[in-house]
Amino acid sequence: MKGKIERQEVIQQILRTYGAVDRLDVVCLTVRFHVGPEVIAEDIRRAEQALQQQAVAQQREALAREERQAELARARQILRGGA
Repeated sequence: MKGKIERQEVIQQILRTYGAVDRLDVVCLTVRFHVGPEVIAEDIRRAEQALQQQAVAQQREALAREERQAELARARQILRGGA
């Protein structure tokens, strides 16, 4: 189980840095982790999905922060009597 998590972390790091995992990366990963290319391909698919979910979550957080800032600005304006 630890090896699987480590593989996925390495793959996510490669994806963040280079945006894709090329054939040479797959060969190196299969040698490093002693698994077949089909296992690496599945890990790549899962890592890409995880990164996409993280990106969506970050976008939602940013939108929520912006909305909260707008609400606070409106509240300040109302408190100052400029409604």
